[in-house]
Amino acid sequence: MRHTKIDLLLPFFLIMIAEGLYYFGYTMGCLYVHGLNLIMCIVLLIFIEDEAGLLAAFALISLIRILGLGMPSFFTLRLYDFIPIYAAAIIGAIIVLGEGKPLKEQFRGVGIAVKKAFDSVRKNILNALGLLVIGILIGYLLANMEYLILVPQPLIPELTVGYLIILSIVMIFFVGFGEELMFRAILQRRLQTKFGYWLTPTVAAWIGIIIASVVFAAMHSIYYSYTYLLYVFCVGILLGVSYQWTKSLGFVSLIHGAINIFLFSFLPYGYLRLF
Repeated sequence: MRHTKIDLLLPFFLIMIAEGLYYFGYTMGCLYVHGLNLIMCIVLLIFIEDEAGLLAAFALISLIRILGLGMPSFFTLRLYDFIPIYAAAIIGAIIVLGEGKPLKEQFRGVGIAVKKAFDSVRKNILNALGLLVIGILIGYLLANMEYLILVPQPLIPELTVGYLIILSIVMIFFVGFGEELMFRAILQRRLQTKFGYWLTPTVAAWIGIIIASVVFAAMHSIYYSYTYLLYVFCVGILLGVSYQWTKSLGFVSLIHGAINIFLFSFLPYGYLRLF
């Protein structure tokens, strides 16, 4: 059976072009190209068989950028703006993930088996706590490295328990979970499926991790820094390998969320800095 490459190449290059435009300050150009990618993915679905589900995955990536740039701000505190954007992205990702399967089966396939997770924690609480601690520590170390590059402003007006709880909920359950669901559970796995048509499983796995990390880094062009893009690519590799190894979307979402929690709260206020 002949496997087409257009569902891989066309959307990938359109996303790279769009993010390149954004990096160099052409915001409207970025929106137009992402819009074009969204339309092309839908049109291609009419004419070709999207065996690996890549067209839907790439369309989802463009959708999150369009939502992020196009949605007006409804809140005084910028942190709250992440909620509607990532809620919409998560709903879209669940639809893309579904392909007509029951929700429980969809989640089990990408590493979210709620009952199994609770049973596992109950039986081996030390291992569960160990992964929790490891995830937070990895997030803390990566946040310190990221802070050196970006030196961002805090997303909360003061360092209080209430604001830290809100920040943690947004960064773990919306931003962390949403991005890991899109980039690792959907894009990475589908890229691995696609390359698995031509390559050995091990090689396909690594190429899937690398390409998903390239797209993940490109989607951080908003910060206008080559150094930061390289850093995000390396973080993407780490998260991709962690997901490949643990098969746990919760674990990589925790790492991702922890990075953002430290990066936008403690570190800008001068606490817990390593460097």
